[in-house]
Amino acid sequence: MRQLFHVCPVVDLLYHKKLTLLGTVRKSYRDIRDQFLASRSKDVGSSLFAFTAATTSVSYIPKRNRVVILLSTMHGDNKVDDKTKKPEIIMEYNRTKGGVDTVDQLCHRYTVTRPTRRWPMCVFYGMLDIAAVNSLIVFLYNNPDLHPKDNQLQA
Repeated sequence: MRQLFHVCPVVDLLYHKKLTLLGTVRKSYRDIRDQFLASRSKDVGSSLFAFTAATTSVSYIPKRNRVVILLSTMHGDNKVDDKTKKPEIIMEYNRTKGGVDTVDQLCHRYTVTRPTRRWPMCVFYGMLDIAAVNSLIVFLYNNPDLHPKDNQLQA
């Protein structure tokens, strides 16, 4: 099957540097073809795969008139989980997205941002937030006796 949308050059660059990528693609991305978007004629639970030399893309219909589009450089096939009937790419994404959600939650809860109209300051504040979360993770890794109960970070 031919490519359903043009892959960002950053994805190719990461692939050639032997770094993997697994993430969602926004439905408003202008290069996504109509076959990858939701329509009333598609069945709930159906999947459409597209392959390039470096990437695998999947369009999955979880509910009527809803679509989830994922892009992966880790997967090279169209395997579907037997129990849930979801593509393996989506199962892997769901298993690994918790770390990103936790970082976002911690950055929001313990932020250093201040109101400003200067975008470089917003970027700098974001970098400080991420650095603070990373330093907490390194500290807790090096001091396992100081971990909060159940190995979860608490407010």
